[in-house]
Amino acid sequence: MNSIKKVKSQQNLKLLKVKSISPIEGHSKKRVDWLLKKICDEGVWKVPVKVEKTKFLLMDGHHRFEVAKLLNLTFIPVELFDYSEVEVFSLRKNRKVNVDIIFKNHEEGIIYPYKTAKHNFKSSNKSFEGISLNELK
Repeated sequence: MNSIKKVKSQQNLKLLKVKSISPIEGHSKKRVDWLLKKICDEGVWKVPVKVEKTKFLLMDGHHRFEVAKLLNLTFIPVELFDYSEVEVFSLRKNRKVNVDIIFKNHEEGIIYPYKTAKHNFKSSNKSFEGISLNELK
């Protein structure tokens, strides 16, 4: 079964199966709890996560990804990127971050600690209209 569905009338956005996405770094449980309440109160998913398009590595949106898992969502709105379109660097002086290391870590099942890898996106879809949580189940 295909892991990707198109989002109606919203260019460059897809619905990706949550279970097909691999995080590259950790997260803050406190932030996840706060975001879970916010998203549940709104009943709408307003911000897509950013995912690498070949291996479905989670580039940005680790807290939202954790919320999707807690809500047992089947799909999550995503923007797909190639690493050639994205600048990546480390937020920590003692940790090296680059595309090769990210892919190697993925192959070895290693994720960076929370707040290590930073991605700068040259282009991003700012026109996401949001999608009901019921549509993501």
